[in-house]
Amino acid sequence: MALAACVLVAHGLSAAGAPEVDGRPGDEARVATAAAGLHTTMGFNLHSAGQSAGRRAAYVQQAADAGAGTVRETVGWADVEGVEGRYLWAFTDERMRLTAGRGISMLMTVAYSPRWASSCPYDLRFSKCGPADVAEYARFVSVLAERYGQGGRFWAENPSLRYVPLAGVEIWNEPNLATYWKNPDGRRYAALVTAAHRAVERVDPTLTVIAGATASGTTAAGRMINPVEFLQQMYSAGAGGSFDAFSHHPYRFWRSATAEQILAVHPDSGWSQMGETRTSLRSVMVANGDGGKKIWATEVGAPTHLFGVSEAEQADLAALEVATWNALPWAGNLYWYGLRDECSSAYVTQCRFGVVRWDGSLKPSYGALRGAFAAAGG
Repeated sequence: MALAACVLVAHGLSAAGAPEVDGRPGDEARVATAAAGLHTTMGFNLHSAGQSAGRRAAYVQQAADAGAGTVRETVGWADVEGVEGRYLWAFTDERMRLTAGRGISMLMTVAYSPRWASSCPYDLRFSKCGPADVAEYARFVSVLAERYGQGGRFWAENPSLRYVPLAGVEIWNEPNLATYWKNPDGRRYAALVTAAHRAVERVDPTLTVIAGATASGTTAAGRMINPVEFLQQMYSAGAGGSFDAFSHHPYRFWRSATAEQILAVHPDSGWSQMGETRTSLRSVMVANGDGGKKIWATEVGAPTHLFGVSEAEQADLAALEVATWNALPWAGNLYWYGLRDECSSAYVTQCRFGVVRWDGSLKPSYGALRGAFAAAGG
C-alpha cells in the first residue's frame, strides 16, 4: 500500500514474454505465480467457511486448475476476535496455507463486528452494524497485517511456504447496504477506512488497502445508498488518500438475459456505473484526484437458478466480462462470484452463482473462465 500509488498484484510481461521484476516486495512470488500459468489479478470468491478441510483444499485446487492466481475470502472480525484481545487465527491460517502453497494470493475482506465492539450490541444482527469505535476495527486490521503481511508471524510459523503477498485488505463488505451495515452512511464508512488505512500503513506500507466493496442498486432510505452517491459521501468526509483502490460488485441479471444485454450501457446498471454513466465511480475518483487508482470488481457473476440465467448464458457472461474488464485501463483485480454453488435449490438466488455445481461437477462457465483467464494473460 502506498499513498502515492496503488500497489497491485498485477504483473506485466517483458518483450520476451517473461514476467518483469521491478523490485517491489513480493515480486518473486508474483513472478512465480504468473510463470505457473495462474492469472495474478483474476480469480474467485471461495466461500470456504463452513466446509470440511477436504472440501476447502479441493476448492483451492479447482481455483488453481482454472488459472486463478488470486481468491477472495472473508475474515470475520467477530469470528477471530469474539472476545476482546483473544485471537483465533487457526481457520485463517489454514486457508492461507492452502492458497500460498499453490502460489495464489488472497484478498482478505475484513468485516462484521464482534458483539463487544458493535454499535448495536443488543441487536440480533449485531455483527452487521459498524463498530462503535473505528479505532477498534483499525487495531484489528493492524494485528491482521502484522500476522499475514510481509515478514509477519504467519510466515515465520510456516517457513516451508514461499512468501505470497496478500492481494490486499478490503474494508468491510457492501457497507452501502443495510444487510451488511445497518443504516449505511458513506461518511461513517469513510472514518472506518481512514482509521484502517493509517493502521495498516504503520505496520506494512506494501499492503494494498481496498475501500468500497459496494453493492449495486438504487438509493432507498435506511436500506441502500447508490454506490456512486456512497463514494461521493466518502470523499466529502475526507476519505481521499485513505485507500489504494476502490472495489465494487457490478451485478446485473434477470431471467434469460444474454451476456450482451447484461453488459449493455444502462443508467441503473452496476456495471455501467463504474465508468459509463454521466456520473460514475470512475468520474468521481478522477474529480477527486484519484484518477490513477484502480477499480476492483470483487464480486461479479450471475446465478443459474430459475430466476437467473441459463448455464450457457452464464458461460457467455463469464467470457465476455473478463474480456471486457481486461480492456479497461482503470480495471484492477476481478473475482468471479463464486467458485462453487452454495446449495442446490433452483429457487434460492444465493445457491447457484458458482461455476462448479453443488455435486462437484463443472458448469460450462468453469471452462469459459479458464479460457478467458488464459486469453487475458498473466
